[in-house]
Amino acid sequence: MAETIYDVAIIGSGPAGYTAAIRAGEYGLKTCLIEKDDLLGGTCLHVGCIPTKALLFNAEIWDHLKNAKEFGIEGVTAPKLNWAAVQQRKNKIVLKHAKGLEFLMRKNKVTTVNGYGRLTTLWRSLPKAEAGQGARLHTSKQKISSSRPARRRGCFPVLSRTRASSPTSRC
Repeated sequence: MAETIYDVAIIGSGPAGYTAAIRAGEYGLKTCLIEKDDLLGGTCLHVGCIPTKALLFNAEIWDHLKNAKEFGIEGVTAPKLNWAAVQQRKNKIVLKHAKGLEFLMRKNKVTTVNGYGRLTTLWRSLPKAEAGQGARLHTSKQKISSSRPARRRGCFPVLSRTRASSPTSRC
C-alpha cells in the first residue's frame, strides 16, 4: 500500500472541491483531489446544473421556432427534433468543461486520485482505488465536498441523477 503525505486532501470534485483544490494549489500546498467518477466536476457538471442548462437552451430554441412567424421568420412550418443531436451537444459541453478542470488541476499541481475517499482517523484520508488497492494519504487538512444521490420520499417517483439528465426518449 503506497503512502503519500499531502498538505490537503479533498474528497469530491464538484464546484466546492475543485475550487478548494485550485486555491490550495495556488497557495503552494501539496494537494490531492479524490473523485469517484472518471471525470472531474461532480454532480453539478455531469448530471445537474450544466446538462440541465444545455437542455433548457435547446427547449428555448424549440419554443422560439414554434413561434417563428411571430418573430417575422417564415418558412419554419414543421421543425423536427433530433434527440440524439440534443444529447450529443449536451455531452460535448460537459466533456469540454471536465477537460478544462483537468487542465486547471495540472496547472495548479493538484494530484487527482480516482476512487472513493473516506476519513479513517485524524490526519488521514484513504481513497479506495478501483483496482482494490488502497492508497494511504496522510494530510494535515481534509475537506469533504461530496453529494449523495436523490432518495425516494413519499409516493413520488424520483429519477436517478443520471437518468434525469440523459433520458433515452423525449419526455
